[in-house]
Amino acid sequence: MAPIGQYFLALVLTSVATVSLASTFWSVRGPDSGENGQTMLAYVRDDLAGEQTLAAVTEEGSIPFKGLYVGKTHRFEAGLNQKGLFVGQISAASVPRDERLTLFTKRFKSAEGWFGGEWLVRNCSSVSQALEQHRIFTGYPMIYVLADKNETAVVECLPNGRFVVRRTDAGAITHTNHFIFTDATQSNRTVPASSSARLVQINKLLATQPKPFALGQFLSFATNADEGPDLSLFRTGSKPRSPKTTCIWLMSFPQKGGTISHLRLLNDTIWETTREEFPASTPAHPVKPL
Repeated sequence: MAPIGQYFLALVLTSVATVSLASTFWSVRGPDSGENGQTMLAYVRDDLAGEQTLAAVTEEGSIPFKGLYVGKTHRFEAGLNQKGLFVGQISAASVPRDERLTLFTKRFKSAEGWFGGEWLVRNCSSVSQALEQHRIFTGYPMIYVLADKNETAVVECLPNGRFVVRRTDAGAITHTNHFIFTDATQSNRTVPASSSARLVQINKLLATQPKPFALGQFLSFATNADEGPDLSLFRTGSKPRSPKTTCIWLMSFPQKGGTISHLRLLNDTIWETTREEFPASTPAHPVKPL
């Protein structure tokens, strides 16, 4: 019989690793951006209905930031810091839960108890600086999305410990819950139907809708339910325990002034909406690569 401590740890890891967070992310920069070529992005979460909050975090040793925390464990999922860096996390749902569970202990965790995404938003000033933190991207299969006023990046973290990066300072970049980069697709075990469907939809909308884009268009994309309750960009769920869209976070990074944030959260059965301007970027925060 396993010791009680080991049994309890297994329960905790199973609870965390089997959470299947579904997300859709897209970003546009350059001529198609309505913000004079600067970054525009959308981060849309699908999950079981539960607790969500956007918390303002100001702690000694960290860059002040607004973080999206979910569930009873107050789990970090995305954040925007005072330096103008956005960090979002997406689950690699194309890797079976059991496999993710076996790799969970290899996931980066700082001495303070922060996992990768929260460590990045607390310590990094830019996409470029975040991409230097290689240790965060090794060991556990998941996807990170990063953005600032100059560029956008996606990091696909693979089960074998490797990671693949795509970054751009012009054009569109999109992602859902499976690996899509040439050097990473072999790590997909089974691509969820919803992940594939949402990727096709957002790519089609970005290719066919009028440009340059405005954040209002991004909201219309995020609330598009044309493919039904389980396969649309905006999911309502066909069953009580089916994932549904619970968060829509839109941002623009103007050439002048602070980042504009539009956030919609589903708490219980009520959508709560906030709009605010984050302070303009301040000088870089020095951090050594992990």
